[in-house]
Amino acid sequence: MRILKAIAIAFVGLSTVLLAISSLLPGSVMNSRSVMVAAPPDTILAELRDLPSWPTWNLLLQDASQVHTTKSGAKGATLRWHDARGGDNAIRLTEDGPDGIVTELRLNAGAPMESGFSLDRRFPDSVQVHWYVIEELAWYPWEKFYGMMSGGMKEEAMRQSLIRLRDRLHRRRRG
Repeated sequence: MRILKAIAIAFVGLSTVLLAISSLLPGSVMNSRSVMVAAPPDTILAELRDLPSWPTWNLLLQDASQVHTTKSGAKGATLRWHDARGGDNAIRLTEDGPDGIVTELRLNAGAPMESGFSLDRRFPDSVQVHWYVIEELAWYPWEKFYGMMSGGMKEEAMRQSLIRLRDRLHRRRRG
């Protein structure tokens, strides 16, 4: 009985420490990546607004099936798809401006995340395309620790997607 009591006390103590540490961690996490694209901002924005073209460059949609879009190219446009595991996913264009777009991203029917692309002309012939995703985290410790640890995986997929977008725009410009 003493052993069980010691185990219970240790478990409660460890849980309290983890909860205390996680309360010090931020409630949201932002992942971002950028790439330079040799194309005019209008061309890049047209590609970003064209949600039906996203499966050709965005790795979030690489195993997409049952892809449906509504109101493509305008505020409120939505792209819905199922992934290989059958998860329901959606991207909805919420803001559209001359320097970028903002979307609401839902993966596996989860909580919405803010995502966006901003454009910044760095040189006369190139534009920096910056993609960010802001994910709100729940209060429980494993969610916050997940948010800290998963950034590398997300950022690599974002980087590869941006490279694919850049290559697509460069091919279109040459061809």
